[in-house]
Amino acid sequence: MKTAKDSSESNSIEQLEHELEKAPREDKIHIIALLSGKYIDTYPTKTIELCKQGLELLEEYPDNSKLLSLLSDISWAYQNLGNYQDSLTDAFRYYNTALEAEDKEHEAKALNTIGVIYWRLSSFEDAMKYILKSTAIFEELGNRRGLSSSYNNLGILNESLGDVDKAIENYSEALSICRELGEEYDSAGILNNLGVIHIDEGDFEKAEEFCMESLKIRQKLGDLFGVPHVQINLGLIRKESGEYEQGLDILECALNTTIENKDKPAEAEARMYIGLIHESLGNHDKAVEYIEETVRIAGEVKSGELLEVSILHLSGVYERARNYKKALELYKQYKNIHDDIFDEDSLRKMSELEIKHKVKMREKEAELIRIENIDLANANEELLKAIDEVKNLNDLLPTYASTKKNVMTRDTGNG
Repeated sequence: MKTAKDSSESNSIEQLEHELEKAPREDKIHIIALLSGKYIDTYPTKTIELCKQGLELLEEYPDNSKLLSLLSDISWAYQNLGNYQDSLTDAFRYYNTALEAEDKEHEAKALNTIGVIYWRLSSFEDAMKYILKSTAIFEELGNRRGLSSSYNNLGILNESLGDVDKAIENYSEALSICRELGEEYDSAGILNNLGVIHIDEGDFEKAEEFCMESLKIRQKLGDLFGVPHVQINLGLIRKESGEYEQGLDILECALNTTIENKDKPAEAEARMYIGLIHESLGNHDKAVEYIEETVRIAGEVKSGELLEVSILHLSGVYERARNYKKALELYKQYKNIHDDIFDEDSLRKMSELEIKHKVKMREKEAELIRIENIDLANANEELLKAIDEVKNLNDLLPTYASTKKNVMTRDTGNG
C-alpha cells in the first residue's frame, strides 16, 4: 500500500504547492525537499526560497537526511544563478554535514558539487582534487549514477585544460552509464557536452548531431532550463558555418529564455555570440554593446573563464575595426586574467595530479611588445602598415573556430 509520503513524491509541482499550503509544520519539510528539487533547474530562485524555509523548519524539527538534501539543492540553485560564492559556502556546509553524519553518498555528491564550483571559478587544481575524490567514493559505493556525474564533470574539466582525448573518453564513459540506467535527463546534458567539444574541434556536422539529440530529449522532458543551453551551442554552430541570420534567430530565442530563467552565465554567453555575429554582419556598435554586457555579467558572476574569453573576443572586435589601441589594451587585460588562472604554481600542482594542460596563447609575444611601444594615439600610415605586416594582429588574437577559448554552455552533473 502506498503511504502519503509515497504519493507526494509522484505529485506534480501544482499538487505539491497545494499540499504545502495545508500541511502541518512538521510535514512541510518533506514537501519542501521534493519541491526544491523540481524547481532547481527551471526556477532556481524558487528553490533557494524553499530551501531557506526548509532550513528554518529543520531547526525546530531536525532531520539529517532532509538537511543534506536541502543543502545540496540550495548550493546547486545558487550555482545555476551564477552566485558561486554563496554556492560554495553552502556546498562546504553540505560536505561537513555529510561527514558528521558519516553519509558516504552525500559526501561524494558534496565533493562533486564543490569541484564543479571551483571549475566555474577557473580554479582548476581545486576542481580536479574534489572531483577525483568524489569519483573514488562513487566507485567504492558502486553508485553508477553518481559515477556518471563525476565522469561528466571530469570531461568538462579535462576539456578546459585542453586534454580533448581524455575529455571525450570521460564523456563517453558517462553517457554509456546513463544509457545503461535509462537516465534521459543526464544523457541530454552529456550529449550537449559532446557537441561542445566537437564545436571546439571544428567538426560542426558531428557537433550538430550531438546537440540536436540533446535538444530533442530536453524538449520531450520539458526542460525549460536546459533547452536554451543547447540552443546557444546550435546558434554558435550556425555562426561558425557562416549562417548568420539563422544563428541570430536561435541565439535571440535562447537569450530571451535565459533572461526569464535568470540564468546569468548562459545569458552572458548568448550575448557574446550574438555580438560576434553582429560583427560578422558589419554591425560594430551592436557587437561591442553585446560583448561588453557579457564582460560585465562575467565579472558579476565571477566566472574567470567566461571573463577572459569575452575580453579576448572584444579585443578582436576592436582590432578588426582598426582601433588598435583599444584592442591592445583589452588583449593585455585578457593576458593578465589568463596568467592569473594558469600561474606557474598552479600548473606545477596540476602536473602532480597527472593532469595535462596545454596553454596555446603564448605566440608572438615579441610583436605584442613592439606594438605596445608604438605611440598608438598618433597612429599613421606607417603604423597601419607595420600592423598589417604582422597580419592585422590575427596571429596574436586567435580565430574563434580554432581556439579553445570558445566557452560554450556545458552541463554539469550533481550526482
